[in-house]
Amino acid sequence: MPCDLAQVPKWSFDGSSTGQAKTEKNSDTLLIPSAVYRDPFRKAPHIVVLCETYYGDGTPTPTNYRANCAKVLSNLCDQDPWFGIEQEYTMFDTDLWPLGWPKCRGFPTIKSKFSYCGTGEHVAGRENSRSPRKSLYLFRYRLWRFPNAEVMKGSWEFQVGTSSGIKAADDLWVGKIFFE
Repeated sequence: MPCDLAQVPKWSFDGSSTGQAKTEKNSDTLLIPSAVYRDPFRKAPHIVVLCETYYGDGTPTPTNYRANCAKVLSNLCDQDPWFGIEQEYTMFDTDLWPLGWPKCRGFPTIKSKFSYCGTGEHVAGRENSRSPRKSLYLFRYRLWRFPNAEVMKGSWEFQVGTSSGIKAADDLWVGKIFFE
């Protein structure tokens, strides 16, 4: 695995295909590596590279929120900010209704059975939550805390951090990719 981002090459692509091109005359869009992670599925030597997108002239694309965040955080380096983030998500059944909810398209009638951090039969999606748990375990980093049931039946969360500076945001994005 590359030791630092300098060892990972920059790439370019046609931004007109993704709606990221600035003009039709020059649709070059750059992928600039910003973080490197081990690939938990294919193992070494495979890696996952998180990239930022820039126009060919070096300015960040409008969807590159990381660039501005990194700039702000670079001004706070002397304060050493640390972050912990929770990512909540709801699992849906194949009928596009929350997992574990009544199939009549109604709402749960007994709130306490479907609410805050349920246990046992009152939790929907435990098996599904174990798949991302396994991928994060395989990841061999202690960047994420395992998923736990949340307020609504079929609703879960995982935690990122604590991480220093922009790394917390990077870990969240990569965690979402691995959960996918």
